[in-house]
Amino acid sequence: MRTLLMLSAALLLAAPAVAAQTSPFSLEVRGRAAFPTGDFGEEEDGIGVKTGWGGTVEGLYQATPLLGVYAGYGYTRFPTDLGELEELLDDASIDITDAGFDAGARITLPVLNGGAFVRGGLVYHRAAVDLSEELQEFFEAVEPAFNEDDLESGWSLGYQLGAGALVPLGQRLSASVGAAYTRYEPEFEDGSTTEVSSDGALSYASVEVGLQIRL
Repeated sequence: MRTLLMLSAALLLAAPAVAAQTSPFSLEVRGRAAFPTGDFGEEEDGIGVKTGWGGTVEGLYQATPLLGVYAGYGYTRFPTDLGELEELLDDASIDITDAGFDAGARITLPVLNGGAFVRGGLVYHRAAVDLSEELQEFFEAVEPAFNEDDLESGWSLGYQLGAGALVPLGQRLSASVGAAYTRYEPEFEDGSTTEVSSDGALSYASVEVGLQIRL
């Protein structure tokens, strides 16, 4: 009886640790460098989009050892090269922001002590064109019909594909490194002349580094 009681006590003490090791829920935070692609990355009317920076906060549910589903929120900001306009107006700047929700599936294969993964899913994003105060005043002066609301798009569906690797840093903590491709077509209000590229698409390839912790 005494042995049975000791075994029961040991199991109860070990249960929280076992549960922590086998929790299917994880939280991941990633930073990214984003490189414009397609028409979004081409210079137009003397204005070119530069490399952007951003990040994502994401929750992951590992349904099986191989298959997981994720959902999160991401934000990326792209500065621009204004060319001759920067010489005409001091402190003039235009930034293009991309923000919204991501959701999809991730397949992870065990490799050595870590794992390699591929992922794919949908994005529900919106874009905005942010003008510096000086540039906004300039447009208001030369274009009476200028409306700041025309610089923000509605929400649009797109897709995201990616791949990478997980490197264990501890029992619950892993580093993630990877690359991804994101594309969608922002829809601005009817009558707006705002567009982020000649074909209307916002697309970029990104290199991402982050930390994933199992909850």
